[in-house]
Amino acid sequence: MEKVRHFFSYDRSIASFTDANGKKMSLIGLSIPILLQSLLTNLMSTVNTFLLSSYSESAAAATATATQLVNMISLFYSLISAGVNILVIQNVGAGRMEEAGKAASLSVSFCAAASLIIGSLMSVFARSMMQMMGLEGRLLEEATQYFRVVSIFNVISSSITVFSNITRAYGKTVYGLICGILMNALNALFNYIVIFRPFETPLSGITGVAVSRTLAEAIALTVNIILVMRMGVKLSIKAALKPSKEMLLTVLKYGVPSSIVPLSWSISQLVSTMIMAKVGSTALIAKSFVNSFLNYVTILSASMGSATALLIGWYIGKNEMDKAYRLNLQNIKIAVLINIVLSLVFLVIGEPILRTLTSNEEVISIGKNVVFVNLFVAVGKAMNNIEDNALRAAGDVVYQLVVGLISCWVVAVFFCYLFGVVFGWGLVGCWISFALDELTRGFAYLFRWLSKKWISKRAIK
Repeated sequence: MEKVRHFFSYDRSIASFTDANGKKMSLIGLSIPILLQSLLTNLMSTVNTFLLSSYSESAAAATATATQLVNMISLFYSLISAGVNILVIQNVGAGRMEEAGKAASLSVSFCAAASLIIGSLMSVFARSMMQMMGLEGRLLEEATQYFRVVSIFNVISSSITVFSNITRAYGKTVYGLICGILMNALNALFNYIVIFRPFETPLSGITGVAVSRTLAEAIALTVNIILVMRMGVKLSIKAALKPSKEMLLTVLKYGVPSSIVPLSWSISQLVSTMIMAKVGSTALIAKSFVNSFLNYVTILSASMGSATALLIGWYIGKNEMDKAYRLNLQNIKIAVLINIVLSLVFLVIGEPILRTLTSNEEVISIGKNVVFVNLFVAVGKAMNNIEDNALRAAGDVVYQLVVGLISCWVVAVFFCYLFGVVFGWGLVGCWISFALDELTRGFAYLFRWLSKKWISKRAIK
């Protein structure tokens, strides 16, 4: 009984951090704005799905498929930025604000340059990339239109990600929430005008939806930059354009491995989508509808993982390793429990939600089975939301690189093809492979944390 009580105990003393200025930042205080921001981001996707499904099911599926690729590229910028932010977070924890500002400046310039180049290339090859994802006919045309517009202005969304990571590194998670509220409100308003046309506008159809998203992001980015300037972050033009050799090497050391794993995972998800396309367009439509609400299952644990990474990074910067170690193990139990409970809720309400999106009984049947399998996906995601963020904040990125590459390709993609196509289990088979991938990485990362080998990997000395 004593072991059970210890397992479910909660130590409040490690769930907050006091910075060099005496400001106390708690796990809950950091998590809530991140959670609300994530909810709003998901809500933007859900609103688009609902609005577009009333306009055309094919438009909804095309946008969802194109958005998956857009999100993959955004994740690349996010993790490049997060890799740089290992330096920012640990320097903030150590009270070295000038060094933190230099790293933040380099993050802005690097991601802006990368997104301009990559966005331009994606726009040029938009149709070919959509064809690679297995789209054809009307789905292909609509997805290409959407993807081309969003890609051209990719620098805007990447910059939002970078500035959001900077404000988080300094503990100002509420700033991301402010920008998220503004962006989602504008996106919903613009999309309503484009689709339902309460008055005439030059924007229409899929292209109009893409432009609406871009306009909303541009306004939100402007506000985000103003907030960062008001924070007094010591951004340096010199550090952004001509960083020191030592900082550049450190950024590459932590930023590149941090970005390769999620980028590889996202590419593997695209390959999985291509595999699903072999099953038929019904599977893709079911996937887009199911994802529109299943993303909410893991959103709370993901927010907790982001906040946990901040606290762990600050603790490591301050050389308080034991607090970092115990905080991780405490939060992973909470995250797993949260995801299980939310998965059970969606098992009950999943079918009614699907029936509001479509009357296609085949889509509904596939979706119901996927919602059940997603319970196991959610458990693995809870572990990864904590452990992946914790190891990255500690600077233990090479281990993540090896485990992540093996799992996403050997487990996720191989078994997706085996279960989905060879065995004929369709979308459900692919979802089983996703569960195996999440659980494999989750346990591998947990064992690494328990070994304490991450202690020697911190970015600042």
